[in-house]
Amino acid sequence: TSEVATVGGAEACAQDGAPSGELDACACAAEIAARVHREFPEHSLGILVRTNEEGNEIIAQLKSRSVAASDEGRATLLDSPAVAGIVAMLRLIDDPSDRVSHFMVSRGPMALATKLAPIESHNTSAEAGAAARAFAVRMRARLADEGLTAVLRGVSVVLTDAGLSARDAGRVARVVAIAEDLADVPMARTLDFIDAIEADKADASSSDKVRVMTVHKSKGLEFDEVILVSLDKGWGATPTGWAMLATSATEPPQLVSPLANEQVRKWIPELCVLERDERRRRLLDDLSSLYGALTRARIGLHLVIAQKQAGKLPSAAKLIMRAVDGAANAKDTLGAMEPMATALTSAKLDGSRPFWSARLGVLAAQKPQLIAPQAPRVMNPSVPNPRPLITIVARGGGHAPSPSTHAPASSWEIDPFAADGDGRDSSGAIIALRGVLMHECFREVLSLDAIDSAQKREAILGPAALRASIEKGQLISTKLIDEARAVLERCATGPIAQALRPTAGVRVRTELPFVRETAEGLVHGRIDRLELTERDGVVVAATIVDFKTGAVGADQRAMREKIAPYAQQLSAYADAVAEMYGIDRAKIDLRLLFVDRGEVVEV
Repeated sequence: TSEVATVGGAEACAQDGAPSGELDACACAAEIAARVHREFPEHSLGILVRTNEEGNEIIAQLKSRSVAASDEGRATLLDSPAVAGIVAMLRLIDDPSDRVSHFMVSRGPMALATKLAPIESHNTSAEAGAAARAFAVRMRARLADEGLTAVLRGVSVVLTDAGLSARDAGRVARVVAIAEDLADVPMARTLDFIDAIEADKADASSSDKVRVMTVHKSKGLEFDEVILVSLDKGWGATPTGWAMLATSATEPPQLVSPLANEQVRKWIPELCVLERDERRRRLLDDLSSLYGALTRARIGLHLVIAQKQAGKLPSAAKLIMRAVDGAANAKDTLGAMEPMATALTSAKLDGSRPFWSARLGVLAAQKPQLIAPQAPRVMNPSVPNPRPLITIVARGGGHAPSPSTHAPASSWEIDPFAADGDGRDSSGAIIALRGVLMHECFREVLSLDAIDSAQKREAILGPAALRASIEKGQLISTKLIDEARAVLERCATGPIAQALRPTAGVRVRTELPFVRETAEGLVHGRIDRLELTERDGVVVAATIVDFKTGAVGADQRAMREKIAPYAQQLSAYADAVAEMYGIDRAKIDLRLLFVDRGEVVEV
């Protein structure tokens, strides 16, 4: 056998060799599966998708190509329009005021079974409601006299006569079978039966060589060849619902809360952090799912990717395409992928195959080591676990804690897998990415003790690089990590070290967000470091510290020009701190730490 990697373009499928019309990713995957199955009938083939809807579409496409496949999605009954119509009918029987269900069962084949006129044909909503109530009363009487199984069997006959597909007929038959199984169970309402339909785990799993399932359900399985479909779906969309903040897998979460909208988050910094952390977590989940899907294949891997990538969100397709495009020149981690890069450069559309592809042949003989081995990092047991991303400031003295939106601009407003652009400094490192990395490092530095040894600096650098990479959606290069390591080492001595020395009676806060209402509107900010001088538990003075990178070769004039806007920014921070802690504005010192220059500037 040979190891094969095929990258398919969904748009290319529609240009040559397409059966009819324009093929989408699901149809393209089905066509790939059909051809592979005919060429290698002995191979097990897994088609992995993100949603059951995609799986059902692929099953239908495979059946149109006469390919037997097992449908292993969960709760597949509700994916059938016919079953959805029956469920809508049961909901309307239970609640005649359900206008959505009334709409669904008053048109198409379901209208033949319910004998309801289209809801919009009634002159008034009251008239439509009266028709729904009359239908519910009539059907409740039938259920009491005939039983649920008989009623559903009659509905299935009507739908079949109207022209059900074989797939939908099977789903409806399963609904009737569930009703028969529950015939002896008294049900007070039809909603109980709907719950039984939704909870049904029956599927069409079989010994077919071609199996269709979600990536999640493929865990623990292996196939000779795998086809991945949902690679163009965006990652890191704005999360909704509930979120939690947990910095340790072995401890309870620090915070659990619903995710509010952007306007609410402006006033509550904890929600800003929750939204950002939840976005990161879901991005990591998507990345983990991709890794799991890629590792299901033993021999062949087929990736269905649109040739033109749209949207600003990152995706598996963009990640893969960028990795392949740069594979030939990547000497560190992807140097072994040069054959793929070369093959894809010359890949062309072929009318005999409905997708463009690059067949790589035998790769297993070389067994290259893609990632250079690294010495295990020895963790210092004296270094505590990373602190939570936020700490809630308790109310005191009538002054509210500071909310914030001076958080960095959303990392999803640009394509994180796009070209780096021109934003580079003289050393070739990306300025924005380098700044985020250094801020993530100093977020963990409460005092000089945190960076006074190489071991402690490494303990900070690794997690900081991971957070910065997720924040910006870009890989942190070895060169950039080396630069950050050198900066931390320099900061362990000299003026920066002196500024970071612990002082008795001073409490340090890092990455403190705030929002403040002024006559001009809301002022948002995030303070890099706030040193609070306390006396008898009361804050009496403060020092605001802002970390700055770059400016290594700037002369005094250039530095004055650079510091001027920073002074205005820190002044706004000071106003907020004075209001938050109820201290005199004159008791607040402002300080800039230029970490690359090793210089401390009092503002």
